[in-house]
Formats: sequence, structure tokens, C-alpha cells
Amino acid sequence: YQRRVHGGELVAGSPDVYKGGAGCGACYKLCGPKACKVVQIMDEGGPSKNMSFNAYVNAYIGVTGNGPWGPPTPVTATAVKCSTKGPIWLRCLDGQGYYLRVVFTNVGGHGTIDKVGASVNSKNYDLSRAAGASWSLNPGIDMSGQKIDFVLHQGVATSKVSLTFSGKCGAPVNGSGNFK
Repeated sequence: YQRRVHGGELVAGSPDVYKGGAGCGACYKLCGPKACKVVQIMDEGGPSKNMSFNAYVNAYIGVTGNGPWGPPTPVTATAVKCSTKGPIWLRCLDGQGYYLRVVFTNVGGHGTIDKVGASVNSKNYDLSRAAGASWSLNPGIDMSGQKIDFVLHQGVATSKVSLTFSGKCGAPVNGSGNFK
């Protein structure tokens, strides 16, 4: 079984890599005795420290040359920029007029998002990390039919994605740009 995104493999990272969801989307170059592969963190899994990764079978074999039931094989891991094409995508996961939970994918740069802000009816709000890579917006007003402008932050860099919220979630929305 193999999952690919951004030209790399999806993997789970130990808690020190996943960082309670803040590391979700980060890309690493794993190098073993057979080859190097770029992987992207999508979940938490593995020992509690020492930067470890749980890879799908094909990624593991591709880097180590060993099957998953062979001996543990040391690999080196280096944080790298994620290779993306096109704009950031916004997907609404859950929402009703007063609440919205979203996830942003196809994120370039280092792949993670440090902070998300939103503007609804010319008022600015900070989103809170909901779970993993998802973010929630709870402004205390009915957002149905409103245009919501999201501003994503990676350090000092920003990127924008807009959504006109119908009151329920639908198809993914493409943003206008991406991190480099």
C-alpha cells in the first residue's frame, strides 16, 4: 500500500516530529542504505522521541532495501521544503453557520502552517488548531453566505485563500497562491 503527495510518500512521525499536529504537512528527506526519498508527515506514530518515522511499506523498502519485518535500519532525516505545484487548497471538514473546521492542503514551503487568521464581514479572527492539521473558526456570528478570507502564516510569509461559506461544507476550494 502506498500513498503519494507532492511527489513524496506520506508517513507518520514520532511525537517530536508530529508536534501535536503542528508538524503535520512537514516534509523530510529520509536517506538509508538503498536510497533517499522525500516524505510528508500526515499522522503521529512511532516511539516517543528521537525523530522516528513510520513509513508505508513501499517507502520503507525504497529507503532501506529491507522488508518491514527485517531488522531496524538506521536512516538520516533532514527537514526539506515541500515540492508543490499550484495553489493551496482549502477543504471544509465540518461547519454550520456559526462554526467552521477546515484543512489546508498542497501547502508549499516547509509544508506546515504556523498560524491562520480569517476576515469575516471586515472583522479579523484567529483560528485555533482543532486536531492535527485542521483549524477551527468560531467567530460568534452566522457566517452563512459570507465570504471568508483566510490568511495562512509560515514564519513571516503569508498566503491567502477565500471561501464563500454556504452554511455547509462542499468541494475543495483553490487558493490564489502558495508558499515558496
